[in-house]
Formats: sequence, structure tokens, C-alpha cells
Amino acid sequence: ATRSIGIIIVLPLFVEYLKSKDFNFKKIDLSILWFAVIPLGIFSFFYYMKTITGDFLAAVKVQEAWGRKMSDPISSLLFPTGFWVYITPLDQFFAISTLVTAFAMIRDRLKVLNPLGFYSILLIIPTLFTGTLDSLSRFIVVIFPLFIYWSYLITGSKKFDLIVKIIFMSIQVIFFGLFSQFYWVG
Repeated sequence: ATRSIGIIIVLPLFVEYLKSKDFNFKKIDLSILWFAVIPLGIFSFFYYMKTITGDFLAAVKVQEAWGRKMSDPISSLLFPTGFWVYITPLDQFFAISTLVTAFAMIRDRLKVLNPLGFYSILLIIPTLFTGTLDSLSRFIVVIFPLFIYWSYLITGSKKFDLIVKIIFMSIQVIFFGLFSQFYWVG
């Protein structure tokens, strides 16, 4: 678990674990030790980096070479460093639509979606603290609760389902065309 998705999943899983124990700390048993496996991967990698570079946080510090540095999420979203004319506005749109969808999931009457909304926010927040939106779309693509919620919303409306399919198939054709011309789309 060296990616943010692998590390952050410990939080909603822990809440679900506590929910399964009815938030009664007396019911917690040795099964809680499985949560130690999740951060074990990142700490192993950090230790490996320390043996090679002498710096435990080398993997974090090297991100500055990619233009990533600690920043507040609002500045990262509205005024990102490394503005790319065609890609940055798309990344801003994807980030905002992800946050809106996640908050909608939290407020939805279907309670099973609430933890997935929190998980979606937890997955996008680390990226928004980097000061840049470069490659944000590849982080958003793996936020699977968004797709679950969108499919839940369009269930029952064949017309809307067809419109969504046409839009995304058109976007896929455009992305494929750009990619085949050696443009970086992502």
C-alpha cells in the first residue's frame, strides 16, 4: 500500500470495523491488528528509501521535482502551478465534479452510499494539497464510488443513459485520436 488509495482506505475500513462492533470498544479483538498491514507497505518502502538515500522521507521530498509542494486545496484547485491550456481546465472540472458527487453521496437518502462519499473525498484531498492538478484525472479514475453513484442516479432513465453513453463514447474517440497523435491525454 504505497499509493494514497492504499493508505487512505484504512480510515473508512476502520470506521466500518467499528460499526461492525457496534462502536463498543469492549468487542474489539485481535482482528484489529490486520489494520497494521495497510501502513506496513508504505513504511517498508520508506525504510528501503532510507537505506538507499539516507533520508526516510526521500519519496515525499522528490515530489518537488515534479512541481508538487504543500499547498492548501483551494489554491491548488483555483490557481494550480503548472497551468496547461487544454488539460488544467479539464482537471479543475473533474476535481469539482468529484467533490460535488462525493458530497451528494454523503447527503443521499440511501445510507449505504454515505461512507463511499467520505471515501471519495479522502481519495481526492491528498492530490489537492500538492499545489498542482497535473495528472489529477488518473487519480480520479480509480475513485470507484463515483461510478457506482452515477450508475445509481441514471438507473431507470433510458434516455439519460443513452445520452451519457454517447457523451463518453465521443470523449473516448477524441482522447484516442489525440493519443494516436502523441498527445498526452491524462
